[in-house]
Formats: sequence, C-alpha cells, structure tokens
Amino acid sequence: MTNDALRALLAASRSSDFESRDQAAIELAKYLPDPMVECRLV
Repeated sequence: MTNDALRALLAASRSSDFESRDQAAIELAKYLPDPMVECRLV
C-alpha cells in the first residue's frame, strides 16, 4: 500500500459520513497487522 493510499483511508475513516467510515474500516482491515492501521481501527 502506498503512503498516499494509507493517508486517504485514514482520512476517510474519520469522515462524518458513516458509509465512508465503514468502507474505510473494511479496506484498512485488509492491511492488518500494520501498527498504524491497528491503532486506528482500535
């Protein structure tokens, strides 16, 4: 995953829109056990 893609997913995971956060969480989960992703999902 590129840094830009990761930054975009992390930003989307903080969106005020539930659907955006939900989709970002699903996509982020694919990159576990990356510590940055794990921290955000917890």
